Amino acid sequence: MAVPTGNVTFLLTDIEGSTRNWETSESDMRAALIRHDELLARHIREHGGAVLTERGEGDSFFAVFPMASGAVAAGLAIQLAIGSEPWPERTPIKVRAALHTGEAGQDHRGPDVNRCARLRALAHGGQVLVSATTAALVRGGLPDGASLQDLGRHRLRDLTIPERVFQLDHPGLPSSFPPLASLDAFRHNLPVQLTSFVGRRPTWRPSPTSCTSTASSPSSGPAALGRRDWPCRPAPTSWRTSATVSGSSISRRSPTRPSFRRPWRRPPVPARSRVEHWRTRSPSTSRRTRPW
Repeated sequence: MAVPTGNVTFLLTDIEGSTRNWETSESDMRAALIRHDELLARHIREHGGAVLTERGEGDSFFAVFPMASGAVAAGLAIQLAIGSEPWPERTPIKVRAALHTGEAGQDHRGPDVNRCARLRALAHGGQVLVSATTAALVRGGLPDGASLQDLGRHRLRDLTIPERVFQLDHPGLPSSFPPLASLDAFRHNLPVQLTSFVGRRPTWRPSPTSCTSTASSPSSGPAALGRRDWPCRPAPTSWRTSATVSGSSISRRSPTRPSFRRPWRRPPVPARSRVEHWRTRSPSTSRRTRPW
């Protein structure tokens, strides 16, 4: 079968934890990899795709489909076949896959292939991720029992434009996976941001108790650096401001801003030279009183 070009759908797969499997048992992994290649090649051909053998590396597969619906059906069939295969206990096979639709030249290289590869890097074993472009093409023609779950927008490594990622769901596939390994899932020791500081002007002014929560945020130390959520905390009841109405002073509580008073400080004493200091000393203190 001729490899399709132009507007095509890419299917990229690889085995999760394959290096660990090779270190555990080389003989079992070699036999499992042969079976893995047979299953993927068969399902790709059955759904109208072509495998680019010169583009894969290790245990990965690079397939091209002229129709997005055929690529999605092939990805689902591959995961169902991998999940039902009796793999060796020491070297279980879990395949992660990604689908993306874009332009392909004669060499099948370009930014769309790179985006599909970065999308595959987010997936976990047994998971099929679909880009927003492919999801829009196949939303009305999914395989029986299949559906798309919106996982939100994610930033991909080395790519400036984020991608809206979808997960291919089916009753025969696992539905719960760890969070995607995108640039948004960075590790830190700060508490979860409870609210968004941007655009909260209409909400934080009317009631000082609307932002109260049982969770707490650090107020000192390295964990408090860069915190931006202090304006959404209620003001202490001890903060007061003063106002004058018809010559009389009244006091009211301010839920938004405190009035800070400058602390009193002793005025600085003008410096005197050492000569002036000795000239102005009184005679009684000019010499030390001696006991004899």
